[in-house]
Amino acid sequence: EKELKNDFRILLMSSPVKYASGDPALKGLNYVLLIKENGLYKYYYSVTNLASVRDNNLKTARDAGFRNATAISFIPNQKLGVGYYTIEVANTDQKLSSNSFMLNTLKDVTRVKENGKFLYTYGKFASLEDAVKAQKVLDDKGIKNTVIQKNYR
Repeated sequence: EKELKNDFRILLMSSPVKYASGDPALKGLNYVLLIKENGLYKYYYSVTNLASVRDNNLKTARDAGFRNATAISFIPNQKLGVGYYTIEVANTDQKLSSNSFMLNTLKDVTRVKENGKFLYTYGKFASLEDAVKAQKVLDDKGIKNTVIQKNYR
């Protein structure tokens, strides 16, 4: 089978609610990439550049109960023309202590207060792949349940 020009991920759902991996809302699917965009969490299942695998992944998602699942094309290593990706490392009601594990482990964490919540973000990445790699590094350091966030500024 010939590889396609683009990668494909299966958009399972968009929601104002953040679900952790393993949550029943994800219906047992693994390899779910979470991207926060315009205040919504978008859940993407798997990634491939083969049409047969894309079609099989779409069938798997629909069989799991995501009736409106759709294949979305991503251009590999595409740099955003406007904006950048960050990684949301915490979204809390209370300000993190200055000696918290996360703040001591990471340098250059940005904190903003939005709608009564403290949002902590890390990094500025030009491509989704760069953000995914950085997210893996954070996970290996013990910083879990992070969310890649697309910023349009």
